[in-house]
Amino acid sequence: MSESPSTPDPLVERLSRLEQRLAELDRPPQPVLLAPAGPVPPGLFHPPPVSRALVPIPNLPSPSPWSWAGVVQTLRLIVRMYFDPRYRLSRLAQIGVPVIVLCAVVNYLFWNYLAAVPVLSQVCERVLLVLFAVVLYKVWAAEAVRYQAVLDYLTRYG
Repeated sequence: MSESPSTPDPLVERLSRLEQRLAELDRPPQPVLLAPAGPVPPGLFHPPPVSRALVPIPNLPSPSPWSWAGVVQTLRLIVRMYFDPRYRLSRLAQIGVPVIVLCAVVNYLFWNYLAAVPVLSQVCERVLLVLFAVVLYKVWAAEAVRYQAVLDYLTRYG
């Protein structure tokens, strides 16, 4: 009627394992040292990882920006930029474009009503208007380059 000592009781095994795990919980946890992913030696301070959210602004587009093909490509990109809900304009474009348009309106009012000299006012108004148009195009072109970089980023990383 006696049991053989070679077959342990399953209840006793479970109880001994439970006691061992409770004893492990009483000990403080040991710190886990992680090995660095690259050739950086382990230490207390590591440089921050390179962020994928920052998109470098690429160089100028392939056609010359002042050729007809470059101007048409930039104008198409500007129109897409304004109607793309995923893209937010930079502060320069948000503030600069209305300021330039306001300067063009003030230019018109000044040379036609306040300084109405028959030939000089019309010439000065047109010269300043061309200058405002060039500055406006440059602001939009810089924003289009930034938008193209965002489009490249979105195609690459989703």
